[in-house]
Amino acid sequence: MNTHVLRASKELSQPSPPANFQGAVRNHNLTGGSTEIEVLSVWFPAGARTNCHTHAVDQVILVTEGEIAVGVGTERRLLRLGELIMIPAGVWHWHGATPHLDACHLSIKAPSESDWGEPPAADRAEFSAYDDWELWVQAVSE
Repeated sequence: MNTHVLRASKELSQPSPPANFQGAVRNHNLTGGSTEIEVLSVWFPAGARTNCHTHAVDQVILVTEGEIAVGVGTERRLLRLGELIMIPAGVWHWHGATPHLDACHLSIKAPSESDWGEPPAADRAEFSAYDDWELWVQAVSE
């Protein structure tokens, strides 16, 4: 049996593609394409987030630092340290740090392509709603 201990390192992280993110997001590919599962550690400065996107496979997001805001379709979630969410394949979503706190999460999924194209109108509206943080949080807690 060949086992590996994986350690996320912000020092080894690379800038995430600016076309797909809002803010100076960084990531560290812990598995480096050497396994059947992809584990990325993703660091978000306060207020930074992904653009809307989908994956061809299910994705698990596990919060390792701070709080992660997640929009899945029209659903809103606020995840804290140790919490995770499973996002089904093909579902438009976005995720990132709250405006007041830096954050980090692990993205765990099988290697696959992501679609960073134009999401449906309802999902674009949800992404824009994040810009009014107070209203966004109010909707999460209702």
